[in-house]
Amino acid sequence: MPSIEITSKEMFVAELALRIVLCDLLNQEQFMVDTVTAVAHNVSTDTFGAKEWKPENSDDWNQYVQPMRDLIAKLDPECARALLNEQIPKKDEP
Repeated sequence: MPSIEITSKEMFVAELALRIVLCDLLNQEQFMVDTVTAVAHNVSTDTFGAKEWKPENSDDWNQYVQPMRDLIAKLDPECARALLNEQIPKKDEP
């Protein structure tokens, strides 16, 4: 995959959008779940052009959570290292 150059402002906006979506998915906000699965369906059916990778089931929003976390770690490695050093409870843990 070719690399792209983006400005620091574009990087900020990309990280902001990604964190908003990930946060809402982790909180199981129904509007965001519906939005993500609808867009994933459209992308999977080449509505926005042919893609190299497509999910087998675009309605399974859980499959997008880890890649979002991985992407945030790439965008902000310092934050990723800090998170690895703490134990953050999951939503259903005390």
